[in-house]
Amino acid sequence: MKVVLINMRTSYIMSIPFGITYLGAVLLQKGHEVRLYDVYPDDNTDKIVQELSQNFTPDLIGFSVLTTNFHRARTFTASLKKHFPNAIFCAGGIHPTVRPVETLDKMGLDFVVIGEGENVLVKVCDVLGRSNDLSGIKGIAFKNKSELYINDEIDVVNDLDSLPFPARELLPVSRYLIPPGYIRSHFLRRVMSVLTSRGCPAKCTFCNSSSIFHNRIRRRSVDNVMKEIKYLVRHYSLDGIYFHDETFTINPEWVKELCVELKPLRLKWGCQTRVTLVSEELLTLMKDAGCIQIDFGIESASKRVLKSIKKGTSPELVMKALELTKRSGIKSFASFMIGLPGETEDDMLENIKFLKKIKPDYTYFNLYTPFPGTEAAEVAIKEGKLSEDYFSRDYDMLLETVPLVNLSAEPTETVMRYHKKLRNMVFLKNYMGVLTRNNILLIMEALLYFLISPSALFKASSEFLKNRNIEKFIFSIFSNYQQFKAKEGNSP
Repeated sequence: MKVVLINMRTSYIMSIPFGITYLGAVLLQKGHEVRLYDVYPDDNTDKIVQELSQNFTPDLIGFSVLTTNFHRARTFTASLKKHFPNAIFCAGGIHPTVRPVETLDKMGLDFVVIGEGENVLVKVCDVLGRSNDLSGIKGIAFKNKSELYINDEIDVVNDLDSLPFPARELLPVSRYLIPPGYIRSHFLRRVMSVLTSRGCPAKCTFCNSSSIFHNRIRRRSVDNVMKEIKYLVRHYSLDGIYFHDETFTINPEWVKELCVELKPLRLKWGCQTRVTLVSEELLTLMKDAGCIQIDFGIESASKRVLKSIKKGTSPELVMKALELTKRSGIKSFASFMIGLPGETEDDMLENIKFLKKIKPDYTYFNLYTPFPGTEAAEVAIKEGKLSEDYFSRDYDMLLETVPLVNLSAEPTETVMRYHKKLRNMVFLKNYMGVLTRNNILLIMEALLYFLISPSALFKASSEFLKNRNIEKFIFSIFSNYQQFKAKEGNSP
């Protein structure tokens, strides 16, 4: 079959879309023809339609959809259906998994994938090549005339080593090598993301990862991961790797084994994990193997709030983890959320005091967003605090300054005020820490691209004058730089 897979974006985050690249690789392995599209906010979707019409008439078109870009996906689906009326349309990802019926109806799809998609999509393509009976396939929802069929038993891939490496070659890879990437402690020139595991053991009420993975942890072998890394270094001349796992250090012995293999490559790398999953011994080995940054989800300095969101951590554990990280010579990235359910102004003030104690190298504050499928959102819906259709528009998590909905104990204006105050408070430390000679050259280049783009300059300046958010203004500069470089089709 001829298959087109489309990933929708809401902002310029330069990382490989693992969903469609893994699916594409599996389908290629089974002999299907595959095209991949990673659609950014300002990409010309008409150009994609034209390209497909001229060169590749698809049998199946699939979307990878998040709640934050659901409405853009709906619009693009409607456009594609006009041009390819005989194609089969489907969607997968977090939003279709937690809201399969809504996704089917509002996007006008033939079926929805629930959970992991590799096994499901291969079976669907096999069945559609012979008949149209999808009823025997796990992890799928569809309508047969007016009758709804849902099999929500997720068809997981138990052996991740059995999967081919992501089909990055089906996308313009240079687009994902444009700095700055996820590693903020040092603006590396050519960084690629790698995924070594699936799942997270935590049960945080604000996260919907368990909707896909059901808290099941599966991990690739060190040998399999190293083969992929060596391939990427050889083909793309990388100087850095970012491990995109939700909890990279969940198995310390596995990490130690990987560090032994990574060290000879002399790559710089970063990862994300929980404050409960680091030790002095492990951090020392990671630093020696090239680790320069670890991202920690702190969320809040309030014990009460941490308990209510089932984070499974405490301010004391956070302080210990960041102190150990600093002592090892690895930079720490701390992310917080403002406006968490029931959060008070005193809790928000506690974040300010706590930051002065833990002193992370880079800090980011998100506005809390209750995603469908999370425990917090479902409880709020049952209690009448949220309507079923509260996610009424696309939402850029990185750039928004107004909460989509407010479930805190304070007025929305208070949440916005502390969000701005905290982001501006960490601005200098966030960026002064990366002012090395090489990074200054990159910053100057990004600033030049910004100054010669009147529309971007006007938009960002107007936003800054309106809300005084310095962090957002800086993000606009680098986002504009990445967009220019992507259009040029090259990286530094």
